[in-house]
Amino acid sequence: MPPAASATVFGVASLERTLPAVGLVLVLLFVAVRPEASAGLGLAGRLGYWILHVGIGLAGLAVASLVIRRRIFTRWPISVAIVVTGIVGALAAAPAYWLVDQWWPVPGGAVPDDWLDDFAAAGPWQGIVAECLEVAPLFVTSWFAVNMPLILGQPRIEAPPPPDPPDPPHGPSPPRPAASAPGASPFLDRLPAALGRDVVAVSSDLHYLHVHTTRGSAMILGSLRDAAAALGDAGMIVHRSHWVAHAHVRRVVIAGSVAACQLSTGLSIPVSRRRRRDVRRQYGDGAVDLASRRRRDAV
Repeated sequence: MPPAASATVFGVASLERTLPAVGLVLVLLFVAVRPEASAGLGLAGRLGYWILHVGIGLAGLAVASLVIRRRIFTRWPISVAIVVTGIVGALAAAPAYWLVDQWWPVPGGAVPDDWLDDFAAAGPWQGIVAECLEVAPLFVTSWFAVNMPLILGQPRIEAPPPPDPPDPPHGPSPPRPAASAPGASPFLDRLPAALGRDVVAVSSDLHYLHVHTTRGSAMILGSLRDAAAALGDAGMIVHRSHWVAHAHVRRVVIAGSVAACQLSTGLSIPVSRRRRRDVRRQYGDGAVDLASRRRRDAV
């Protein structure tokens, strides 16, 4: 089986598919343990309450990640970017939380017992600020947990770099001027040196980029659009989450509603319906339509 192009969580699943499952687990956990905030609600009420609150939180973090990633994420230290994203996510979610509290007051819910509750009762903007201060630590902590694969991740090296050629018998050769790598850019400079610069494919997973080269793969922060712009005409976007290098596409396999680019490293990159015509135009002779071939063989 070809290796997965984007498997952020434990090398098995993409973050984009995992987050909804995490949200569902959180909802069921909160419904079961009955926190003070929803203590006065029945089972159905608690379910709706926590679906709304967890959904708002995930949406706030997703919006914050999108904004920060496109502006400053790639130029800041990871820890700083994560903290800023958590705070921006809390700022984005706080007005929605405040509106939910006004629209859906919970009978017998949390009792005001500190200065923050007194501050929140002073007016709408105070209530929104109090919501932000209350959820910001949780958002930052949660975003650190979500980004743990990047913090702990190491590049996966699949082939050692080629050895330096031996010196000639008459002594070492004079140093040659360094050749400028085609398509050199800040994007390529962010890759670990051990992976080289021969990019095979790039796959996005929310705010992550999985960059695959002929020597292995690594995970960095960024957007697919910026990566594609940096790599220029060396390849093309074949799916909203995937870019492939022209030089490494061995064939395009089309089987009914499913299409994929088979790459030189064994990766299989999905091709979206919207981009299928462009892909066939680019790789025409290398495209294999399995459905049409089966029909011809049956005749």
